[in-house]
Amino acid sequence: MKFFLHLVLLVFFSQSAVFAQSPPDSGNVKSKSIFKITYDVGFSVADSSVLVKIFISNSALIRSLDFNLRDHKLEKIKASGEWVEKDQRLVWTPPETGTAWLKYKIKLVNQRENGAYDAKVGEDWALFRGDDIVPPVKSRFTAGATSKSKIRFNLPKGWHSVNTGWPRLTSEKSKRNAEFKIVKRETRFDRPVGWIIAGDIGTRRELIGDTWVSVSAPVGEDFRRMDMLTLLHFVWPEMQKSFRKLPSKVLLVGAGNPFWRGGLSAPNSLFLHTERPMVSENGTSTLLHEFVHVITGIRGQKSHDWIAEGLAEFYSVELLYRAGGISESRRKRVLAELDEWSENVTRLDVDYSTGPVTAKAALFFFALDDELKSVSGGKMNIDDLTRQLRNQDKVSAEDIRKTFVLLTGKKSAVYRKWRKWFAGASSSKE
Repeated sequence: MKFFLHLVLLVFFSQSAVFAQSPPDSGNVKSKSIFKITYDVGFSVADSSVLVKIFISNSALIRSLDFNLRDHKLEKIKASGEWVEKDQRLVWTPPETGTAWLKYKIKLVNQRENGAYDAKVGEDWALFRGDDIVPPVKSRFTAGATSKSKIRFNLPKGWHSVNTGWPRLTSEKSKRNAEFKIVKRETRFDRPVGWIIAGDIGTRRELIGDTWVSVSAPVGEDFRRMDMLTLLHFVWPEMQKSFRKLPSKVLLVGAGNPFWRGGLSAPNSLFLHTERPMVSENGTSTLLHEFVHVITGIRGQKSHDWIAEGLAEFYSVELLYRAGGISESRRKRVLAELDEWSENVTRLDVDYSTGPVTAKAALFFFALDDELKSVSGGKMNIDDLTRQLRNQDKVSAEDIRKTFVLLTGKKSAVYRKWRKWFAGASSSKE
């Protein structure tokens, strides 16, 4: 009996020793494949420029970064490792050890063709998109490498605050040296895309559903922050029903002349000119239109810009209607005005969807919404199709056709009727 007991104890401790010899810490292995990117942003008010420093830890994981400078003029470039600027490109090969760094200066006064601005650094504040200060980049990494990214700001004296569409890492009290976590994960090298506002600004912030919505504009601008938050509170339940998955934070920024007199969306953020009404006299809403772009992220393939714009215009009316903001008779008048506005449109498949083309595209989605309700006995509508399109990178008319068949098991009569407006783009010849 004693011999048997000794034998059992010997086996137990032997097995314990085996299990104690655990494999290397998988967490450490994982951490070795992560490089951290820090964007350090400062401002030179005297010449309307932004000073950018990019720091990269564990830079041995990066083989090279190839920046496209076609729309970005960088000045005073310096970097660790090796770099070459040629043919509107900057190719940077970081050093294999230590923390790599690249710094440059970029003038930030962007004027559109009509003379209006969509980026500007002024004496008291700055308003721009992160993609204005960090060029598009092609990156080469070692296998399995991933990144964690953040952006931090160093504000000039007299500038009190900064706001972005990303989660804040520092407390609200650290206004002049704020840090934000960049959570856009489309590529392994995360650029700080989206709207940024800094300086002497005023902000109103509300938790609407599960989304923090911040409305920021320069102090003194007639930007109706509380009106906008109130409208969003009113419509938000319908947004949740329609799209289900909503971002955790959205930044809404605004400014008056000489900025672009319209709306411009970006990831987790949007711009609205101070003179744009929240709901226009024709019953559409630029505010809701741009919010739909932010939430869905739907983009059209070449010559399919009408899909994203038409859907956004459709929802700018439909969400108001579903929330009880406009009546059935008003909705019919809105559709009639869209039809009148777009009566001279002969093609949807243009490079950029403008007012009348967008109006015509919106009517297509109103018709498709009615058809989905009809063939499904009221069990489906355009929301089901939109949620499917959100899962794709860039969409086409063919994707709409296929998604309709996937949802209903039938071909769309509306699609067949409307094909003549977008037959030049890639679409099925049903």
